[in-house]
Amino acid sequence: MSRGVLGEIADMDYAGVSESIKEFMRSQVRSAGRRGVVLGLSGGVDSAVTATLAADCLPGGALALVMPDPGVSPAEDTEDALELAEAAGMDHELIDIGPIVREFARALGPDRRGAGNLRARIRAGILYHHAGARGYLVAGSSDRSERLIGYFTKHGDGAADIMPIASLYKTQVRGLARHLGVARKIAEKRSSPNLWPGHDAEEELGATYEEIDAVLHCTVDRGLPAGEAAGVLGIGAGKVGRIYGMYLDSGHKRRAAPAAPAAPAAPAGA
Repeated sequence: MSRGVLGEIADMDYAGVSESIKEFMRSQVRSAGRRGVVLGLSGGVDSAVTATLAADCLPGGALALVMPDPGVSPAEDTEDALELAEAAGMDHELIDIGPIVREFARALGPDRRGAGNLRARIRAGILYHHAGARGYLVAGSSDRSERLIGYFTKHGDGAADIMPIASLYKTQVRGLARHLGVARKIAEKRSSPNLWPGHDAEEELGATYEEIDAVLHCTVDRGLPAGEAAGVLGIGAGKVGRIYGMYLDSGHKRRAAPAAPAAPAAPAGA
């Protein structure tokens, strides 16, 4: 694959980006009349960057919830999340969601993907519970790559009041993590939503994030047709078409629910 496009994506003023995101978070909290933010901390790079920025710009006003399902979530991810929260000086809580998932499963029956999405929605419900109790906003950790291809659960990890890093591609988030001094083991960790055992994002998607980011940059940002983007990137046309297809097919996940049309006016003289 051509490295020029990836270099173009990575060529950012990370110090400036960091300050911009922190000011965004502060201003959103102020304008909403809230006291801080609560976020889910998984041990992955996206939530680590979001938490690091929140802890820095909202001292005493950032809560991290670490919410593993021990039968699914790798123990090292939970340990990484707790270490990061402690190092950042954040308020944090460890909540085992396993019993909640099992109670739902009794009623819903076996469905691996459904159970995975359920885990994400349970976590969102817990975040909003704590946000309401503290007068906080929920800060999501989805990045631009995931938002554009629809790689998130509706009303799960896609549910948030603010999305601080949603303008950054995954490769840019990793660059920002390195700039912020996030531990290398987190900054370079393979991405996984951990919605079922052994869940790996790139294996499920059938492409690396470098490929996904490059395709999205060419097709969505530059407006190149998929075939032309394939030639520019040196990636097979089939793979480019599939990545761009994920963007096209997931538009409904990025839109708010449509409103019903206005009721027609009553006829004159009625």
